[in-house]
Amino acid sequence: MMHLPSQNSSKNEDNASAKSSAALFPASNELYHIGDFNFPRLADFGAAISAANKLQCQQVLEQLDVHKRLQLTLELVKNEMEISKIQESIAKAIEEKISGEQCRYLLNEQLKAIKKELGLETDDKTALSDCGGSYRD
Repeated sequence: MMHLPSQNSSKNEDNASAKSSAALFPASNELYHIGDFNFPRLADFGAAISAANKLQCQQVLEQLDVHKRLQLTLELVKNEMEISKIQESIAKAIEEKISGEQCRYLLNEQLKAIKKELGLETDDKTALSDCGGSYRD
């Protein structure tokens, strides 16, 4: 793997990019205080670990301007966050539906047991044996 040379951007531009990303990633403030941070490698790493397609990752890796490279990586990360939120909401909706159905089933079973205990309802086996006994007579 060959790293393309980055266009030299001023340290102020890199710091401005880092500060602007602080709103999205609270932990980035801690990274900002580390000192000499390699922003081009951070952008490359972010693109590499993302679930973006190869073309999108390649666009990040080919970008020589560090600020643009960070912007592209940030877009990839934002897209992944949106997808993750959607997946989470779908999973939550499914879980709520399943929980509701399980609760309804449990309550129906409890209701059947109570009715059987009170003699208001008999189960199918009892009803068949009673019916069979009267049929034979």
